[in-house]
Parts: sequence; C-alpha cells; structure tokens
Amino acid sequence: MTEIISSSIINNLIGPEMSRESAIKLVKKLQVIYGQPGRYYHNFRHILQVISFLEDNLDQISNPRVAFWAALYHDIIYDAKRRFGQNENESAEYATSELSGKLPYDELEQIGLFIKATYNHS
Repeated sequence: MTEIISSSIINNLIGPEMSRESAIKLVKKLQVIYGQPGRYYHNFRHILQVISFLEDNLDQISNPRVAFWAALYHDIIYDAKRRFGQNENESAEYATSELSGKLPYDELEQIGLFIKATYNHS
C-alpha cells in the first residue's frame, strides 16, 4: 500500500486509537471499493489525484488527518441515479461510521462536513 500512498500520507492518517496497520487496512479496503465496476471517474485514481493535491499543499492544511480521510472517503458511495447530494451524505455517514472509535469525535464531524461540501465541489 505504501507504494500507492506515501509513508508520509499514511503517517498523517494515524489517529489516537489508530495504528499504522489499521490505517493501511482501511486504505486497502477503500481501494477495493473504488475499484468496483462502474466507477469511471469516482475511482481510486481520482482519489490519488486528490491526495496528491493535498500533499502538494500540506503547508496550507491545518489538520492533515481530517483532510486526507475526507479525501479518501469523499466518493465512497456513488450512484449516478441518486438525487443531488445523496451520495455525499451517505459517503459522510459511511466515513464517520468506519472511523468511529479511531479518531476524535470533533475530527469525525469535520470529515463528515468536508465530504458533504463536495456535493457542489466547494
């Protein structure tokens, strides 16, 4: 996994109750989900592009862990037939559920808000 996502990114994903191994396991799980058929744009390649952008602008990010987890989960739920914002709301719920107990509550809230904000690419 560290060949796909750098060690520095993995280190930024680790939380108070999350080990490096747990972070890698979650990223691998996400990679499988993003690799499912029918994900032409909302795939892991897109996620890596977002992660790369964040990495290039790390000095401007106040909480990299929040930004990176939000980026990783922001398109985890994707169905083109759903109404506007539904995918983002469900992606936020999925992320906060998956990360519950692994990150502080305030960071989970921020991750959810960041994901929901992507419905209009803001």
